[in-house]
Amino acid sequence: MSSVSSLRTIQSHSVSEQVYETIRDAIINKKLEPGSTVTEAQLASTLGVSKTPVREAFIRLREIGLLQAQHPRGMQVISDDQESIETAWETREVLEAAAVYYAAERAAADDVNAIKSLAQRSLTAALDEDPLAFREADQKLHNRIWQASGNTEIARITENSYTLASALREMREPSPGFSEMCARQHVQISEAIERRNPPQARDRMLEHIKSVRKGRPSKSS
Repeated sequence: MSSVSSLRTIQSHSVSEQVYETIRDAIINKKLEPGSTVTEAQLASTLGVSKTPVREAFIRLREIGLLQAQHPRGMQVISDDQESIETAWETREVLEAAAVYYAAERAAADDVNAIKSLAQRSLTAALDEDPLAFREADQKLHNRIWQASGNTEIARITENSYTLASALREMREPSPGFSEMCARQHVQISEAIERRNPPQARDRMLEHIKSVRKGRPSKSS
């Protein structure tokens, strides 16, 4: 198992959620290496918590697809094999397209303003070459779109799909200038939502997902 010494310290409140987020982020950021084995006992010891919140996190992460059963030794962190990549991105395309379509129809004024602001924030971060700020704005933007769809089930499963696809994406290097192109697509998506144009919002999102999937701008960009 790879070192997890860089995982953040768990606070006493909301232990289960923080353990889940810590392990999830460690997988996405490759602090837990793709294909490595993790166990409840090892992570509980590292994080200074009981096995119970780690076990709960493992169940959620397995449901998402970030962990795979590897009895009796523990769980295996997902690796970037071609089948996993294709499945994750095909699923994300379908879910994100549906979410943004409904968001363009149903988003409240506050949602629209927040989506526009987050899109611009992602562009600013990309131009500043600040990858951490870009990833944060990217996640918050997509999350706000899911919530603005008005469908809690779509929001839940789309978040899971986004998390899995993001982890796989981080395992590969994007082409130069990719973050800026991605951010400009965010702006286009936000503009389609503001115009209350569901078909255009869906098409912009599909173009965006296809670009992110390849790690470079789509040919139609």
